[in-house]
Amino acid sequence: MQLLIDKLDVKTFNLCGVSYGGVVSAELALANQDKIKKLILVDSPVKYFNDKDIKSINEKFKVKGLVELLVPDNYKGLKPLLEIAFVKPPLAPAFILKDMYNNMYNKQVEEKKGLLNSVEKEKEYYANQNYPFRFPVLLVWGEQDKLIPLHIGKQLKEHIRENARLIIIPKAAHMPVLEQAKQFNKIIMEFLNKGN
Repeated sequence: MQLLIDKLDVKTFNLCGVSYGGVVSAELALANQDKIKKLILVDSPVKYFNDKDIKSINEKFKVKGLVELLVPDNYKGLKPLLEIAFVKPPLAPAFILKDMYNNMYNKQVEEKKGLLNSVEKEKEYYANQNYPFRFPVLLVWGEQDKLIPLHIGKQLKEHIRENARLIIIPKAAHMPVLEQAKQFNKIIMEFLNKGN
């Protein structure tokens, strides 16, 4: 990503990351403080996602680790993911789950597992990372997120301080971008248009 920014000689930009994409976005923003206009992090495990949170997830979903939960071995493992992503998971017949699995997982299972393993291994690095952002930061959280709990968003807001604003979306879990799309889009557009 950094290579692309440099190659295209991008002068300024807004940045948004959802879930693990928020970790990537926070790190990219840190490396490009002079180029970032605004940053949006949505239900992201930035800085405060710890062993206690992981243990709670493992117990709640009866799994040995995040990899087992988030990168299932077959299409049947997508049902718990829908329960994580939505307060009211959509009905998904087996043929839809099979199609989703084939398109989203089948070709990249090992890469996805490797990515999640690296997140767990590097959590101490992220916990010790400082994010002294000088630009406006919007934190958006699903009120009922079972994967990256709301307390992480609240702690992150306190860490970033006056440059951060936290908006909590009711009736949403880990994917407010899908579950409450109309409200989510309105929040994002208001934030991006403010001051322009």
